[in-house]
Amino acid sequence: MATMTRTRPILRMAVPATLAVAIAAGCGGVPDDDSADTTTSAPADTTTSSVVDATTTSVPGDTTSSTAMPTTSTTTIDPVELAAPEDLAQAEVVETARALVAQAATLAETVAAGGASEADTQRYLDTSDALDRYLAAVEDEAARLELTSQVPLVAQTPLTPYGVGPLRAGMTLAEAEAASGLDIEDGNFVDFGGFCYFGSVDSQPDLLMILVSPDLDPENPTPVETPEEGIIGRVGLRGVGGEPTARTTPAGIGLGSTEAEVYETYGDDVRTEDHVYLEDGHYLFEEPAHAPDNGLAFFTDGETVENVYGGLRDIIGYVEGCA
Repeated sequence: MATMTRTRPILRMAVPATLAVAIAAGCGGVPDDDSADTTTSAPADTTTSSVVDATTTSVPGDTTSSTAMPTTSTTTIDPVELAAPEDLAQAEVVETARALVAQAATLAETVAAGGASEADTQRYLDTSDALDRYLAAVEDEAARLELTSQVPLVAQTPLTPYGVGPLRAGMTLAEAEAASGLDIEDGNFVDFGGFCYFGSVDSQPDLLMILVSPDLDPENPTPVETPEEGIIGRVGLRGVGGEPTARTTPAGIGLGSTEAEVYETYGDDVRTEDHVYLEDGHYLFEEPAHAPDNGLAFFTDGETVENVYGGLRDIIGYVEGCA
């Protein structure tokens, strides 16, 4: 059975091959060159987007009915050693996604409060990465949206090919607001005629989204009539207060990383294109096989990563944003 692996060594947890789960209950006109926004200061984000209410959880492959949640926080899922969700039955996918949501909420609370160990921080990044992949594999839309509404969003929530936390590529603005409990401010909607526009969240100032009409047929594209109807095409990272955001991908790549680190981390998954404006620059695309419609994009000056985007492959490469 295939497992969810990465090319860069990471911290691993010693767990049996069958998934054991024991998690505490309740444990939540803009330019495209957005890497250096000097107008906003980042508030300390110590809360998650929602509180997970989970007192029991079923264990995939376990013949017992449920596992009682202890009153102390114990995370026992190794997100890197999980089976690929494509290899599991839907019931197991949903159960595992639910367990990952609870583990992510537990770890997000610890990480956001400050003082988390390097191991717990990496475990949170890897848990978020696995959770995003499992959520994408949940076929029932209602179940997927319900689980997404419990995904934490803190300053350390990583950018993945699917977005950031509950802000997932492919969701409408209305769905993303409902899932995250946040107000997403749209920008330039009228200027671009409902085909493409920006979205931002005050509590996460380092994130800038591009939303698009779900019907961008090159021959006959159809605009949306209201901002709420557009879908998130990509989520990008930008600087705050003149400094690059500390938010990264689960593998630790972010603004200020080097091209060499991108290649070292993602290996054969990286596709390279020449930058259209910078002579030595490149566009590096990480296109994982398990996400045929999604990916990550790293825009560089030839040495250093200046922009990072995650989301739909057709949108992450928008060089000029909505221009």
